[in-house]
Amino acid sequence: MNKKPARGRPGPGVRPPITWPRGVQAALCLTFDLDAETAWISRDPENLHRLAVMSQGAYGPKVGVPLLLDFLDRHALRATFFVPGWTAERYPDVVAEVHRRGHEIGHHGYLHEPLEGRSRDEEEEILRRGVQILEGITGERPVGYRAPRYEITRETIGLLRTHGFRYASNLQDTLWPYLHPGTPALVELPTTWIFDDGPYFAYGIRPPLYRQIYPPAAVLSTWTEELRGMHAVGGAVTLILHPQFIGRPSRVVMLEALVEYARTLPGVWLTHGRELAGWVASDAAQAGTDGRPRPGPDREASPGPARRRAGPALRAAARPGTAGRARGRVLGAAARRGTAGGAGDRTPGPGARRGTVAGGADRDPGAAAWPDTAGRQAHGIAGPASGRATGGRAPASSDTSSRRRSRRS
Repeated sequence: MNKKPARGRPGPGVRPPITWPRGVQAALCLTFDLDAETAWISRDPENLHRLAVMSQGAYGPKVGVPLLLDFLDRHALRATFFVPGWTAERYPDVVAEVHRRGHEIGHHGYLHEPLEGRSRDEEEEILRRGVQILEGITGERPVGYRAPRYEITRETIGLLRTHGFRYASNLQDTLWPYLHPGTPALVELPTTWIFDDGPYFAYGIRPPLYRQIYPPAAVLSTWTEELRGMHAVGGAVTLILHPQFIGRPSRVVMLEALVEYARTLPGVWLTHGRELAGWVASDAAQAGTDGRPRPGPDREASPGPARRRAGPALRAAARPGTAGRARGRVLGAAARRGTAGGAGDRTPGPGARRGTVAGGADRDPGAAAWPDTAGRQAHGIAGPASGRATGGRAPASSDTSSRRRSRRS
């Protein structure tokens, strides 16, 4: 007969290779790649002369970004927007508005050009050019970098350090953030194609990019299931979204449902690149340099309070249909409220403000631990007495809990 795993274990013999802020069990990092037309020009320079193709990219800064900024405002969220230099030059007002609304602007090449086959000098010139353009618009040097198509070279990490970057978000080798070996500190926020909206929504005929266009419900199902699993292992999810794809009204509603589902999970930190990287680089995080999970504790050892709190999440992840029921509730609620554009003048409620575990883009990176009770409560994190984070939902009162027990009996 097989022994049951120790209660509260996030996985068989595995612990996260990072210490999260108090009350946090997993992270959801919101990032957008504002490629605009560069996504198509970099594939084929002749697309510059194809007006219909160019219009696909232009939808992102013209319509997608305003819808997404309203969505982020409604939920009191801060995100990172990675912007190619060419896009920033063409739409400086859009980049300035994103920054004015409190979001981070990161580096994403100049013309969304791939780095393969380029010399070190060529790569450095692309880096310099993008920094100069973005700093000229925002007044701040970018500290986050995402390579076009995620592809970096063996020179990239050294160049990022030379030019003062604090983190990169390109590699897909682990479930947790880590530090690249060497100094000064450079954090890696891992990615995965699963959480990139491109494979589900990108479609074009020049050059041929024939893919099935997935319905939002199918993508929401994939993302909530993976988020549920990542929560159980204490992972960090990086959402990689493109305004020209995710900025369609039905998909903004889907994104809203995903955020609301995340807030039903205890201890999910809704954050952005600079803030998450700031924590990972801090001494308190005790982050490793390769993303390998830590060995699990002795199976016979009595689990501590932190591991006991992880137990319900793991058991929920093993129960079929749990995420589906929660998904149905939040998606139905989002649909009843209407599309993002129709609700743009609503202010976020207390639940939305509580559910964002960390502060905005102007908060000091790394200041994500709240040792005082007031600080935890202000950011939706439960203290030791309650034993779990609320995830944006107020704890049930004793009267409510009693009624629930009566109904079950």
